[in-house]
Amino acid sequence: MIKRGGGYDAGVRITAAELATLSRPSVPQLEPAAGECLAVFVPGKLVNALNAPAWMWQKRKRYADLWHDRVGAALWLRGGLRYHALPAGPKRVSFLALTHNTMDDDGLSAALKVVRDGLVICGVITGDAPKDGNVFTYAQRIERHRRGVEIRVALL
Repeated sequence: MIKRGGGYDAGVRITAAELATLSRPSVPQLEPAAGECLAVFVPGKLVNALNAPAWMWQKRKRYADLWHDRVGAALWLRGGLRYHALPAGPKRVSFLALTHNTMDDDGLSAALKVVRDGLVICGVITGDAPKDGNVFTYAQRIERHRRGVEIRVALL
C-alpha cells in the first residue's frame, strides 16, 4: 500500500510478507557439485553478435554491458560478493547455455564471450587469455522457458 500525500520523499509502506517476496530471488540458484568453487545461473537471452551485422558498436557495447551487469548481479545474489575469495590459480569454467534453438560451435562461443568477460570484470577469473591458464568448456541445451547461462567454476 502506498502512503498518500507528500512529495518526492513520500515513503512506501509494505508488509513484511511483501518485503520477503521482493527480497527473494526469483531465479533458483544452483548448488556447486563436488570439487566446484562456484555454480551460478545468469538469466537472459543470448545473441550471437557476429550474426547481427546491423548492430553498430553502440548496440554491441550496450549488449555487452547488459550481460556484464547480469553476471555481477547473479554473483552478488549467489554469495553476497564472496566470490572474490575464490582460490587463486587457473580454473575450469563450464558454460551451459539454455537457448531457444541450437547454435553452432563458433556461434556459441561468440555468444558467451560477453559472459566470459563478465567473469573477468567481476574478478572470478584473472583473465581469459591463454597465458592465464584457465580452461573454458561450452555446452548448450534447448530450454525455451528458462533461458540463460549456467556457469560452473572449479580449480584445475
